[in-house]
Amino acid sequence: MSGLDFLFGDGGLAKAVASVWIQPARSIVEELNLSEQVYICSGRDVFDVEGRDTWVVLDGALDLFVVHRQSLETEAGIGKRHYLATVAAGGTLFGLPEPDAGLQLIAVPTANTSLAKLSRAGLLGLLQRDRATSVSGEDAAEGDVEAANMRLRGLGESIMALFADMARHAPYSAQTVNEAGDVALKEGEPLIAGRRLLWLQAGGTTFEMSGCFEIEPQGKQCLPFCAGAWFAPATDGTARLLDTLSWLGEADVEGDLDRLLALAMRITTVKLERAGQQEHNLAQQRETAEEDRFDAALHGLLNVFRRGNILRSGNDRSALGSAMARVLEVQGCSLVLSPDREKRLLERPDPLDSLASAAGLQARRVALTGQWWLADHGPLVAWLDDDVPVALIPRRGGGYAAVGHTSAEPEAITAATAGRYGKDGWFLFAPFPSGKLTARRIAAFGVRGLGLDVWLVGWMVILGGILSLVTPIVTGWIMDPIIPDSQLYQLYVLTAALVITGMAMAGFGLVQSLSMLRIEGAMDYRVQAAVWDRLLKLEAGFFRGHSVGDLANRAQSINTMRQLLTGSVTTSLIHGVIGTFSLGLMIYFDWRLAAVSAFAALVYGIIAFLIGRKVLSRYRDMLELTGRIQSVVLQLLSGVAKIRVAGAEHSAFERWSKHYAELMRITFVQGNLNNMLVVFTATFHAVAIAAVLVVLGLQGDV
Repeated sequence: MSGLDFLFGDGGLAKAVASVWIQPARSIVEELNLSEQVYICSGRDVFDVEGRDTWVVLDGALDLFVVHRQSLETEAGIGKRHYLATVAAGGTLFGLPEPDAGLQLIAVPTANTSLAKLSRAGLLGLLQRDRATSVSGEDAAEGDVEAANMRLRGLGESIMALFADMARHAPYSAQTVNEAGDVALKEGEPLIAGRRLLWLQAGGTTFEMSGCFEIEPQGKQCLPFCAGAWFAPATDGTARLLDTLSWLGEADVEGDLDRLLALAMRITTVKLERAGQQEHNLAQQRETAEEDRFDAALHGLLNVFRRGNILRSGNDRSALGSAMARVLEVQGCSLVLSPDREKRLLERPDPLDSLASAAGLQARRVALTGQWWLADHGPLVAWLDDDVPVALIPRRGGGYAAVGHTSAEPEAITAATAGRYGKDGWFLFAPFPSGKLTARRIAAFGVRGLGLDVWLVGWMVILGGILSLVTPIVTGWIMDPIIPDSQLYQLYVLTAALVITGMAMAGFGLVQSLSMLRIEGAMDYRVQAAVWDRLLKLEAGFFRGHSVGDLANRAQSINTMRQLLTGSVTTSLIHGVIGTFSLGLMIYFDWRLAAVSAFAALVYGIIAFLIGRKVLSRYRDMLELTGRIQSVVLQLLSGVAKIRVAGAEHSAFERWSKHYAELMRITFVQGNLNNMLVVFTATFHAVAIAAVLVVLGLQGDV
């Protein structure tokens, strides 16, 4: 009797301690009269879970770990622990009767854990009595039935805890089964349990357990079918699922408990082997990455003494590397990879993506659908017969040609051979050249490989300018001498000439528009992708000086510049060429009239330039404010809940409205400037015509 018993009333200290024990472990200890054999342990009291003994956790918890026996035999006696499961307070832990030769199962108690050690035979006897009590139902006392059911549920929860960590490995296609009874087995269709413990009985049927190994239960042997563990049958058949009551009455309970921890240990062994292999692979990847960085440093030093990038001959490359190099060569850049590094990257699961990442390139999968070989989608990497990498290069006359690693000549792709190149290809986005970027370098990068289209646009503009002279010349002939002399046949000829000229100019305009569309599309995806590639490669410090909206506007401004280049600039170029030819014709007719027209054009250009300069400055302010507003809106939307809790709606509105009001003011000023330019253009056009007529009148020609 303890000296403190008088403080705790009836039952003394032992009863007070027992009152904090957790069910159903407390009920087991009380039923088997083991209260005097309970001991309290800490994290230092590690013990082996071997033999046929059983432990119940009254308070605290037991963490189960798997360790290698060799590590425990060292002088320190400490090895790396691999977590298996946790037995919470109220749970039961069965011993491992046949220890593994290489692995050992240990239990680590938490602080102030209360345990009771008992024999398995005694616990099984109690569980059999509980089964009989639960089955008898109304014939037993209500309290006895409740206690029996509680202990049976606790047994199931303890067993399920051993397999709970395996739920993440269950396939999505598994069939969930929650009820006991017969279940049909189909080859390759896994079975997975719901939230209750069942026992799978299917003697003679082979299963793949939890994706780790194959197992074949014999006779009345049962496998734990609980949340986490899943089984994939190797053949069709029928299995029987038993609940815990049926299992206690019909199955080989002793043998099933012997195999219980053995199954968990076996699954853990497979997981440890896979984890070890993963660690080995990660170590190899780290070693490879270090070698890659060293190779890149050496090539960086070599680049100091050579102009441009280091190029390798195609014979030194692999088939995939050669195809990628040819695709990049068409785009005006090269694949900079050492032979050893390329060889290592080819061994990875996704070699193309690995090569592209190592070379600082962005790759995108494209679908080869329809009559893809007749259009121009840019140079691509594809696989011939799903095996041999080839480069698909656009041909000058249209269509595609395939170039392999050992191909002497490109092979034209036709409808008969297009199917051999699969359904997918890869497009490689070339990055910007190293160094400072200027408008000229960006434009040259965007139109690289589009020389034919650029020449077509140039020639169409020149031919359009020449044909623009036909209308004034023919009009002059019609006025004098065709109409005064009544030369009707000549009138028909000149009318036909005007019609043909109009059709020709329409055709030239169509060719020019199609070429500009190709140039516009190519510049859009090339330059925009290169901008984002350069942006993502910048150091983190760069982003601190810009807001989110400002960065987005700057990145998307490439699209605006492209539209300006292919829109306003091209239109101005066309009008400039036509105006130059018209000015030459006017000089031929009357140099004084040409001088007046040139002076009027100069005045218009100066005024339009001054107004446009002010509009452009306002546009820059608008872009900056738009970026700020986008950032503010993003921050406010992200913190709506906090703003409402703090009652700061008015402050948030004031912060947004300040920037928005400034944006509206600048927009109003810019709108006024645009209106001024429109009014000036309309007025100046009439004034210029009047000035020309005045000059003609002063010369006495009108």
